[in-house]
Amino acid sequence: SIPQTTKNTPDILDEARVELEWMFKMIVKSNDPYYGSDKAGMVYHKMHDHKWTGLAVQAWDYAEKWGTIRIVKPPSTAATLNVAATAAQAARLWKGIDDEFAAECLANAKLTYEAAKANPDVYAPLDQAIGGGAYGDDYVEDDFYWAACELYAATGDQTYYNDLSKYKNANDSTGNDKAFSLTTSLGGGENSGSFSSFNWGCTAGLGTLTLYLNQDGLTDSGKATVEDAIVSAAAEYIAQENEEGMGIPY
Repeated sequence: SIPQTTKNTPDILDEARVELEWMFKMIVKSNDPYYGSDKAGMVYHKMHDHKWTGLAVQAWDYAEKWGTIRIVKPPSTAATLNVAATAAQAARLWKGIDDEFAAECLANAKLTYEAAKANPDVYAPLDQAIGGGAYGDDYVEDDFYWAACELYAATGDQTYYNDLSKYKNANDSTGNDKAFSLTTSLGGGENSGSFSSFNWGCTAGLGTLTLYLNQDGLTDSGKATVEDAIVSAAAEYIAQENEEGMGIPY
């Protein structure tokens, strides 16, 4: 339903590129007067007005009328890894369509991943909800796993495989949230046992799905583990559906 343009790029990628390029602008530069000295390559956690705005009433040109000031929040490890993962996936999607942009995406993915490894515990506060949702996250091992999965799929570099193989969520009581697996009970950040496999704050499941869709380099046992995990999670969703009087999102 997206109008096709005359370009060779799929329009859905044109849409996604707008946000990707904004995300790349959120990467901390080395000349940043506040964070450039020790957090260059990280990503600012979020940006919004200093107080809540009525976007449904007036979505633009409201700053003077309502006295709002656009602010940016300090960088966080979670945001940095989310950009690393997204950029690595984008590098694969744009390859062969716009190789220059694909290379830019991969470079940003590597840059932000290394910045996160250098700053592994810069957590986003759980209570900064003035002007915008907190999007707090004090557990980022899942984000490290997701980013490593995406970078491994993009590069085949064994370093990323070694990194992703170490993942295990110590907060997960089910024992299912670990490398090559797919939990149905989210924990960490703003989640505590939510019946789901991934959301904005719990991203390990996204990494496992990427491994399934990009199996080059995986051992036969690794492939089987990933496939079994997805089927097992699907069975849990079906069992839950059978207990419900109405449908559930998944």
